[in-house]
Amino acid sequence: MGDEGSQVALGRSVIIVGTGSLQNKLLANLIEQRTGYACSTRPADQLNGFLPATSLALIDAAEFARMQALRASGLFQSIALINADEQLPLELVVACPGVKGVFFTESSEDTLVKGIEAIFRGEYWLPRRLLCAHLERTRTVQRPAPLAATLLTRKELETLRLLATGNSTGDIAHELKVSPHTVKTHLYNLFRKIRVTKVPFSASAKALINDQPQGFVKLLSDPATGVVLGGSIVGRHAAELISVIALAVTCNLKVTDIVESVLVHPTLSEALADAAE
Repeated sequence: MGDEGSQVALGRSVIIVGTGSLQNKLLANLIEQRTGYACSTRPADQLNGFLPATSLALIDAAEFARMQALRASGLFQSIALINADEQLPLELVVACPGVKGVFFTESSEDTLVKGIEAIFRGEYWLPRRLLCAHLERTRTVQRPAPLAATLLTRKELETLRLLATGNSTGDIAHELKVSPHTVKTHLYNLFRKIRVTKVPFSASAKALINDQPQGFVKLLSDPATGVVLGGSIVGRHAAELISVIALAVTCNLKVTDIVESVLVHPTLSEALADAAE
């Protein structure tokens, strides 16, 4: 059996999604002759039933919106766009799962054939600049989860989340569909696993000067690493001060970062440093 017969035996096929126009028929004939893969044209509304995983769908770039729906249908594992130009949002194309290649209007017959064969070998046929841009846009540096977060059970994490949003014990019990006693048990275990410090504003010189000693600053941190896990503030100007805790959580800062920050005296923000010590 020759090379052409071997390729057909593999069950690989190319389907041009579109009308049975003369242009599509000529393209199908070209692909079949040059690659040996069975190639046919089908309207998008006639794509139903099972299609083998070895099928490659070629879709005209003008039908980009239809491509997304076709991919969502799960009919094809591999899709390539043809007749693409610079006006096409190629960043969105690369980000779409299942898109293995893009062929531009100026692509030669040899380029089309090489690209189809490369896709069937498990490769991608995409412009390098697009792949580089997509890589830079999507890859992130993985930060290790704080130790305390990994030690908490799912129920304890849910309890902590609800507690941080101001829910009472009764509210948390209702939300989690457990008894208040169970919630108290979760809270007890929480505070055993994480470090909780609380500083009243009555210990702040600025609060006493303002004659506003009511309230407190509470800080939650990982006892092993010192990473700030959360916190709460009650009292005047709490809305301004809470942004410091939010920044610490977002940036994975430690309590020592807060302590070592330059804080003006006398200010309410000094209570944050006191709670971090």
